[in-house]
Formats: sequence, structure tokens, C-alpha cells
Amino acid sequence: MKRLLQKFDTLGLLLLVAAAIYYSVTNLWDKWSLGLAIAGGVFILVGLVANYQQILASLGKRSTKYATNYVVSVVLVVALVSGVNFIGKRHPRRLDLTSTGRFTLAPQTTQILQKLNKTLDIKAFFPGGDYPPLKELLVEYQTRSGHVRYEFIDPDRQPALASSLTCRHTVLFRTRLPAHR
Repeated sequence: MKRLLQKFDTLGLLLLVAAAIYYSVTNLWDKWSLGLAIAGGVFILVGLVANYQQILASLGKRSTKYATNYVVSVVLVVALVSGVNFIGKRHPRRLDLTSTGRFTLAPQTTQILQKLNKTLDIKAFFPGGDYPPLKELLVEYQTRSGHVRYEFIDPDRQPALASSLTCRHTVLFRTRLPAHR
């Protein structure tokens, strides 16, 4: 039983990694990711308590000092990369390195996007449900303004929606206006 308890720290670390991967895929801290993280923390604590004597005995060794230095270095690098990723996600910037400025928005477009105060829903109706040149432009709009949302719709797969909006090979812009009383 004691040998099993000594492996709990490894299992706890695996659960924490699973929680981080689950969060990175779903981008939500729901009951599953939170449960995995809590279970991982509990297993790590149980493993540390079970290995307490071995941990104390190994603290004075030279190999432990080198291993600690290595682990601290890895943790710092991971923290640095995670911090840069977090800042990049919160404050996206895109550079247009083409000589013609193909991916640069006009100043007027940028002003309009920055002045948006309501959500702008863009529905693009194209066969196959995708049109890459327009998608690049809409991603740029979304990067410049948090109020832009877009969706590509295949009118052949969703004919009821396309016919209700009387659209085909069209881009529909719609904003939510307050209801009048």
C-alpha cells in the first residue's frame, strides 16, 4: 500500500497536466478541468506525505541541488512562455509585411471598427461554407474590434436559413439594435 501511495505524486502531476491540456483545448474552467486540477493537487500532497522521509534524506545531496536548479529553470521558462502567450492573446497585433500592404486595413475601416459599440454579426453565404480571402479580412476585423463576430454558412447545407434571409453568394451584416417601446 505504501508503494502505491508513493506513486501518487506522479499521478497528481499527470492529472494537473491533463487539466491544463483540457483547459487549453476547451478554453473553459468547467467542472472537469477544475476537478482534474483539484484531484491532481490532492494526489501530489498525498504523494509528498508518503515520500516525506525520502525527500528529507535526499535534500542534502549534490544531485538534488542540480535537479532543483533544473526544475526551477524549466518552470521559469514555461512561466515566461505562458506569460508571453497570455499577453499576446489579450492584446493581439498583426503585422503586414507585404510590399503592397495587401493585409493592411484602410484608416477609415480601422476608425469604424474601433467606434463599434454594439455587436456586428456577419453572415457570409458561400457554397462549401468557406471563402478564404474573405475569412482573412473578417479575422482582421475581429482582431481590431471585439464587437465583430462572423459565421460562414453553406446555403446548400442550410437552405432554410439562406432562403429566410434571401441570400446566396452574399455577405450579410447585421447589428443588434435596442427594441423600441
